[in-house]
Amino acid sequence: MPCEKCGIKLLLWESLKCPACEGHTVLNLEEAKIVSKKRIEYFNDLWEFEIRKYDRYSILAHFTWNREKICRKFFQTYSTLDLGEIFSTTLFLKRVMKIKQNDNAIILRDEEKATKLSKIYKDVVKIETDNNLLKNELASIVAKKNYELSNISGKESFENFHFLHNEDYVKLMKSYENYNLLDPREAEQKIEEYRKEAERLMNENPEKVEYTTEQFIEKNYDTICTLYIGLIRNRIFKEAFDLTTYGKLLENPRQLITLVNQYIAAERGISGGPTNEFLMKAKKAFSLPIGKIKEILIFEEENSEIFPLFIRTMKSEIDYVLISHRFSFIVYVLLHAIISKDLFEKEQSKRGSEFEKQVQQLFENNGFIYKPNIKTKYLEIDGIAIKNSKCYIIEVKKYRLPTLVEEKNRRENTIRDLKGIVDGKKFSFKDGKLVGKKIPSLQEKIVFVTHNLSKVELEQHDIELFKGLIITIDYPWISEYKGINFFSFNEIKEFLENQV
Repeated sequence: MPCEKCGIKLLLWESLKCPACEGHTVLNLEEAKIVSKKRIEYFNDLWEFEIRKYDRYSILAHFTWNREKICRKFFQTYSTLDLGEIFSTTLFLKRVMKIKQNDNAIILRDEEKATKLSKIYKDVVKIETDNNLLKNELASIVAKKNYELSNISGKESFENFHFLHNEDYVKLMKSYENYNLLDPREAEQKIEEYRKEAERLMNENPEKVEYTTEQFIEKNYDTICTLYIGLIRNRIFKEAFDLTTYGKLLENPRQLITLVNQYIAAERGISGGPTNEFLMKAKKAFSLPIGKIKEILIFEEENSEIFPLFIRTMKSEIDYVLISHRFSFIVYVLLHAIISKDLFEKEQSKRGSEFEKQVQQLFENNGFIYKPNIKTKYLEIDGIAIKNSKCYIIEVKKYRLPTLVEEKNRRENTIRDLKGIVDGKKFSFKDGKLVGKKIPSLQEKIVFVTHNLSKVELEQHDIELFKGLIITIDYPWISEYKGINFFSFNEIKEFLENQV
């Protein structure tokens, strides 16, 4: 909740605090954008200066192999998968291809120099991501001392200002935990909790099973969600992981792995093969013209906007496509939410029904009488909960975090749809235009229950308060509207525990 005294959003230092009450100056959005732009320019100049020193193709090979090693470690040992590293490396590859090189560029062989490049670029990505959060009102910049924006240098933009997440982003991070998107320390703790059981399963060497696409989604749903949300959470992530064009190539995600598995995975380096040979294999696998396949799959200087999975390296007589086996499998898993979207959404709907049961169980565990799925001729109510003369009329919304969740327009769409439940409007797009369809409102449902206790079998209860609640799986971005309260599942737990 915003500061009760100042009415502004709380910001995260070691804990959530009101910057005004703490005596700090919060920059307005336009001022904050100026500071953020200075930061981006400062690190971009530093990164591009370093990149131009080295031969592009040696950089591409080195970092493609580094990305593959991260994925191999995940599959070979029971460990965390660093999605942030995978994302930043993938974006690094895309942007390296666009930078003009010096004529005297040298081959990148030194691991220490490569680590330096990686470190600088991680800083670039972090600052760009911070800038995106800022523009989408999930963060603010606070001045450490008096400032004159027209005169600050890139270095001063770091020294004289704090970048701080706000309370909305902190709550979003709690929802990320529902998808196993954790900070490194929490992730390691969770790994340790399940390590013995995981190692036992890994040592059993179970027989390989060929799953249908529907079975694969059902079995790996949680992992697919983790990748889908974790790798497409904002526009910068989507710049790296936009796989929509693969729908023009693949009918089934398995086709991708079938192509990749025609190459043997090298143990101590990235695999590859001649570009012409790769294109012929792909033509046979997908039954499409080579030109179309090249346009979608071959990441090269003339085709640097596409997803950098199959990376072409050209130097003198070398013309190879790099093959990343384990990273390709990560992409294969992610594609089930994109190419097989109907099946993925079907599984989402099934999990949503399970969520309604979780809500019911939560209320009952806290001493409530809970009546699910109330249906009359004119309306349906997801649940009614009664305890101590209080009656809650409940709508359970199965919305899961969408992709690009950190973008302001997605947040506004969620708020619009939730307000629509209160007002009695269901929104959809028809011919590219937003249309609101009239449905029974939650306010109407509250009135119905209040005046028709016998019809919902509540006449034996002495009820003094009728209250509407909307409960969502993840953070709803809104806490109250027209007297109706909104809670995520995590928030409703705390609310119920505090009820007398």
